[in-house]
Amino acid sequence: MQYKNTHTTYTLLTKVIRTIIANTMQKRTIVKSLFLLLLISGGINTQTYAQSEVDVEKPYEPAIEDAFKISKMPQISDTTQIDVSFEYDIMPSPFLSFFTPDNIKPARLKSEEADLLDNGFVRGGFGNYLSPILEIRAHSKRSAEHHWNAYLLHESVNGKITNQYDKKQYAGYSSNKIGAHGKKMLPTAVAYAKIDFDNRKTYYFGKTLDDELANVRTTEFEKKDLKALPVNSFSTKLGINSTHMDSAHLNYRLYAKLRHTNAKTTIKEDKTNIGADLDYYFNKQFIGTRGKITYLQTAGLNDTLEHVYIDFNPWIGAFGKKWRIQAGVNTSYDQKTAEYYFYPDVKLHYNIVSFIMVPYFEYSGNYQLNTYKNITDENHFVLPSLYVKPTNYKNIISGGLRGNVSSRLGFNLNATYNNIEDQYFYIDADTTQSTQYFDVEYDNLTQMKFMAEVSWKKSETFNVLVQATYNQYSLDSLSQPYYMPIYEINTHLRYNIKNKIILTSDLFYKGERYAHDLRYGDIHLKDIIDLNVGGEYLYNHYLSAFVQFNNILAQKRFEWNNYRLLGFRVTAGATYRF
Repeated sequence: MQYKNTHTTYTLLTKVIRTIIANTMQKRTIVKSLFLLLLISGGINTQTYAQSEVDVEKPYEPAIEDAFKISKMPQISDTTQIDVSFEYDIMPSPFLSFFTPDNIKPARLKSEEADLLDNGFVRGGFGNYLSPILEIRAHSKRSAEHHWNAYLLHESVNGKITNQYDKKQYAGYSSNKIGAHGKKMLPTAVAYAKIDFDNRKTYYFGKTLDDELANVRTTEFEKKDLKALPVNSFSTKLGINSTHMDSAHLNYRLYAKLRHTNAKTTIKEDKTNIGADLDYYFNKQFIGTRGKITYLQTAGLNDTLEHVYIDFNPWIGAFGKKWRIQAGVNTSYDQKTAEYYFYPDVKLHYNIVSFIMVPYFEYSGNYQLNTYKNITDENHFVLPSLYVKPTNYKNIISGGLRGNVSSRLGFNLNATYNNIEDQYFYIDADTTQSTQYFDVEYDNLTQMKFMAEVSWKKSETFNVLVQATYNQYSLDSLSQPYYMPIYEINTHLRYNIKNKIILTSDLFYKGERYAHDLRYGDIHLKDIIDLNVGGEYLYNHYLSAFVQFNNILAQKRFEWNNYRLLGFRVTAGATYRF
């Protein structure tokens, strides 16, 4: 019975093995089958052989031994080398595509509104000190063929001030200007003509104590009691400027100017200029020259003149992407002294970063004529027959750094050295009259000037300009540089509020100045602080109203010794555009 069971078991086992081998050829399945076969065989053996007892002392606890990483990396050892070499050709062929856009309705752009063109304007006003103002300007409209403009200006003061002796006295003046300018556009040039007339009448209201019998301290001087200096000037200028845009032509600027000046009945000055500026550009170089002949004739002055001055200034220049240099010489000939003057003329500009920082250096000099018209414009209270000889600027050395921090903020830092021969200084005239006149005295001057300028511009809405200057002077004989300030500050502000209200402000400061008086010697003048504020309201394009406040601080300062500035002033008026 036991043998039969065993035989049956072996028969069943043989069938299982055959079935497994027939159904699968995978190695893993065969292994499992062999393992099952062993189990069955074990079962057969346990039934075939004698049975034995096994005592289990504790449950089976499986354990896993530590695993170790094989440090050897697989390597490929192949000595066969195959050279890859092939050729190919590209046969391009166009790919034809077709696109037919749909018809769309064209957009209609709104045209920009053209600015209204004025023919001119009339501006008038009135202020305290009985001071009327009038300005009339007219001009042509846009034209590619010609342009003209004409103007008339009037300003006067007819009031009184309190002088240094606490007495009321007349301190008026009047100024009238009229002129017309015109341009004619030619194919390769622009011809122009100018004509101007200037009339100014100034009263000598400054009083001194030189005449003890004049009772200056107790007298209130009226207009009829004061002497006046009327100065009339008529000038005309004709010229033509080339407008070539290429380097194949010579550029030129030719002009002729005549100016006649007279004061009272005996003082006359006639000045005639004939000049030409030429320059020619080739490659990255350019050459040029400036020439001028001046004929000056005077009558009734301390030194009557009739002679010629000749200026001739040739130069050559070159430029690159970031630099520009110009070198030449300034020459002048004075027929009166029969002397020639030579000065260097060197300019060097280097653009470090696209006009953000531009250092510059200039070295030059010039021979300056001091005409009667220029002197009376600078100081209205000089001796009526004063003559001032030319000034020799022997050396002018200037350098600095300018640029733009942004599109709105610009700056300029400058230092200038001037070596001047025969610089004139205004001093108290040696007279026995009570009227304050000014004469001049000459000395050699060395000046060191430091200037800083900052500007801020936000389109047309907000503009600010601030300029500060510090001066150092050295003289040969005079004790002080009379009427030349050591400190100067000039500021300008303009604020446009929605093109409806325009506000302006100006501040002028002059500090540390000296004057010379025959009686008291050198006088330290008080600082001048002149603060002005104005506003304009634009009712429409044609009509506006304005108000202007001058010397808001109402300071009683002296621009010239014994000539006090006007106090607080207010002027109101209107402007009409036509």
